[in-house]
Amino acid sequence: MVVSGGGKGRPSFDRIHPQPSVPVGCADTLRYNLRKTVRAMAFLNGDTPGSSEITDLLRGHGISATLQRVQIAQLMFTRPQHLCAEQVLDNVNQSRPAVSKATVYNTLRLFAAKGLVREIIADPTKVFYEPKTNGHHHYFDVDSGELTDIAPGAVVVSGVTVPAGRRLLGVDVVIRIGSA
Repeated sequence: MVVSGGGKGRPSFDRIHPQPSVPVGCADTLRYNLRKTVRAMAFLNGDTPGSSEITDLLRGHGISATLQRVQIAQLMFTRPQHLCAEQVLDNVNQSRPAVSKATVYNTLRLFAAKGLVREIIADPTKVFYEPKTNGHHHYFDVDSGELTDIAPGAVVVSGVTVPAGRRLLGVDVVIRIGSA
């Protein structure tokens, strides 16, 4: 950990966010990376990740762990959920407004580009983000604006042909539902 000042009486970034010491041996490095990944992905098993796990997760994906990004990631990875940017903005600013709308949108786009969250376009005006990045499908309730997962295996997509020289990257099915 670097213990230097950040100038103008402020602590340095490394004092606030200490850099973990990485072992030098190959086997040690592999064990370290495995431990770090297991801790950072603990939310998949229902554990709530702490800020150090979130910081490791972000850095492991090549993302600088700013305070705002850590706050947004903690919200996203607390539990499996579908949140639009406005919901993220409201939740991270509940106690006091500190994160701008632009920061939320840019952070969610960055998380999606780095594979941390999945972007689901429910309709042209509603984009959701969720931490489950595996392929699965959704219902979008047009009356309530809620997005929910469809049970695995309930929707089967088959017979998709891909143009020559291209490969299939994924299939996203959003079934819109509403009042009868």
